[in-house]
Amino acid sequence: WLLSLICICTCFAVIQDVPKQRQDNSSDNVFLGYAKQGSDMDASQLQRLLNEVFLKDQMASPGGGFCFESCRGILALMDLTSNGRLSLQEFKHLWKRLAKYKDIFRREEGTRSGFLAISDLRNAVQRAGLAVDDQLLHLMALRYSDSSMRICFPDFVCCMVRLETMASVFRNLSKDGKICFTATEWMIFTMYC
Repeated sequence: WLLSLICICTCFAVIQDVPKQRQDNSSDNVFLGYAKQGSDMDASQLQRLLNEVFLKDQMASPGGGFCFESCRGILALMDLTSNGRLSLQEFKHLWKRLAKYKDIFRREEGTRSGFLAISDLRNAVQRAGLAVDDQLLHLMALRYSDSSMRICFPDFVCCMVRLETMASVFRNLSKDGKICFTATEWMIFTMYC
């Protein structure tokens, strides 16, 4: 029940985010080139696509490419039907987000080292239209940065997909700024997303 509600709320947020203008056909072509028989995409196909296509024109990511676990996490957050795969429509929304995150990363990453300094993370999050307090910013840095407190582009993407999705789900499920879950609902929600 809860997973369906979250998917509906996330879907509603996705639909609101998609501009009325025509979608870019290049995302369709990219998807069809990597999706299983052109119908949907699993995490390993997403990993291959992100590393071969999306990072191709990105500076060679010194932090490495997208790992399988990161792709599973991204897929789970973008998977509106909870089937473990991305449809073309879900992928289009992800592709749009990826382009936005790439632009933000390039603007905020001032040293051209291929890493975003933690001191620039707040500005990057604000550029995405979100606000975070110091405690959340600190936790994001701990979770997504390397031992030198820098974030590579693939980890920045994972961070931003999670942050934007969770903010959207909260807005859609909350009543007066609060959400109530049963223990089972909470476990279902946290184990997949």
